[in-house]
Amino acid sequence: MSFRRVLVPLVVAGASLVIGTTPAFAAGPPVPVGCTFDQAIGVLTCVATTTSNTTVPVNAGFVYPPATVDGFTVQQVCDGLFGPNSTVTSLDFVNVTLDVSVATTTTTERHGLAGKVFDTSTATSSVITGSSQVVQPGTAEVCSY
Repeated sequence: MSFRRVLVPLVVAGASLVIGTTPAFAAGPPVPVGCTFDQAIGVLTCVATTTSNTTVPVNAGFVYPPATVDGFTVQQVCDGLFGPNSTVTSLDFVNVTLDVSVATTTTTERHGLAGKVFDTSTATSSVITGSSQVVQPGTAEVCSY
């Protein structure tokens, strides 16, 4: 037993319709990779992130919370070196180099797909990924996890 698909033309006073077809919708304009286009307001938003690695030398001696070490809290240092949610009492930084990953995200907004940029913002975040030397514990158990 075999079946054949048959398209049946239908003509109605001044218009014709072919049953079995679907209308083709016009595609929107091509949007660059990393961007979104809001057709309702005509704004193209693009986000680009770059990541770099750097080292931060530290020779601060004993550091106690809530002090900071080159912009990082003692808790952030402990979490970066010994895992999240470490218990912190103090750290001894003598000739220590922290390995830091820095992510910079830039967001631009422009009118239309090729219009003039009307807003740009940049955000930077840094995360400690390790150290070149062992961070010495303070007077009590520190950064334990």
